[in-house]
Amino acid sequence: MMKRNFMKTILLFATFSIFSSLFHCVQGQKQLQGIDSLSFEVILTEEMLSNSDLKGRFINSMDITPERLILLSTPDQYYLLGWGGMIPLGKRMTREIQSFAYTPDGLLMTVRGNELCSFDSLGNLSAMLRLPRQGMGISAGQDVMYLFDRNPGQKLYPIYVLARGAEYLKLLETPDPVTSVAETDDGVLFAAGANLYSVNPLTKELKLLYKGEENKKILSVTNDRINEIAYFSTADKVYAAKGSDLVIISEKAGGILKYFNGLIVFDPVTKLMIRILGLEEALARKPQAATATTAQQAQVLTSPQAPATPETTSPQAPAAPATAEKSSGDIGTVKVLTNASVVNLVSNELSDNIIINIIRRAEVDFNLTTDAVIDLSGKGVSPEVIMEMRQAMKRQASEQKK
Repeated sequence: MMKRNFMKTILLFATFSIFSSLFHCVQGQKQLQGIDSLSFEVILTEEMLSNSDLKGRFINSMDITPERLILLSTPDQYYLLGWGGMIPLGKRMTREIQSFAYTPDGLLMTVRGNELCSFDSLGNLSAMLRLPRQGMGISAGQDVMYLFDRNPGQKLYPIYVLARGAEYLKLLETPDPVTSVAETDDGVLFAAGANLYSVNPLTKELKLLYKGEENKKILSVTNDRINEIAYFSTADKVYAAKGSDLVIISEKAGGILKYFNGLIVFDPVTKLMIRILGLEEALARKPQAATATTAQQAQVLTSPQAPATPETTSPQAPAAPATAEKSSGDIGTVKVLTNASVVNLVSNELSDNIIINIIRRAEVDFNLTTDAVIDLSGKGVSPEVIMEMRQAMKRQASEQKK
């Protein structure tokens, strides 16, 4: 169990040692070229929600249920995503859901105002304890939960550890709102403002891992504990950090992150969710030294030169096992791609490389009449993508004849 000094307050910038050369101003970024191990799954698009009863916006929280489904929420309703669609979970709430996370033993905890609530089997929220601040964020470690102050307007912003027995004590305070917290094997990662930090709760050593631009707030942090890779994101970029190496995974899409057998990236505004597979293998290779000193000059990882192996999810009923494919211990996905799917991917600014890689693996049902092609072109679909759509229809027809 944690020692008492695990719980003592640490004041940020009071007792820390900064490794300023580590990730500082994205110095030391690496280029990853010729990556052929990456694949991309499209789990959710706005088009897939057209037949759902979704009302309102998604909040900036995401988690994986004990049943290996993705849990999302609007301010007044939980939703389960997976196995080919999205369904509501529990009752519609009368008070706003502000953040949520599952405990290590599978209990769904919800922040609602200044209350920490549990979610029961009947779909109700029951208040457990009062929080020191309104609208705090929450995340899970292996044995404890973390609560953090993310609302601006304070002088200091604390991170609390919530241990078993519903006792929470202050871990540290920062001068900037804390937007995300993730546990590692030997410490805690957290984002405050545009900076990423790591703190060792036992030694109280605090490290500045990444210093970003002031107007580029870090939105989310997650950690792949097995491969020791930390991922973090801004509104338009996703980064991976392994050891002293830092790479940019995407410079066109950001959002909320969750690592689950791959990196899940969810933009609550555009309602686009993708999962990137194969990053562990790509980052394990010896990258070439980067000559760039800014994020804009660095090689972007989402431009693999060889075909990837994506899967896409279709907005069919959640109980559709005839078209759903689920691997053991993983999220089920459905593989159907239409003209509207491709237009949606283009509108969400996915690169042609990624869209082509998705088309090459997915089951397709494209309409490529003259009028349809004109419509696709008018909506920004490139000739290269349209050509790949034609090839996919031919390949599929040929396979069905065998």
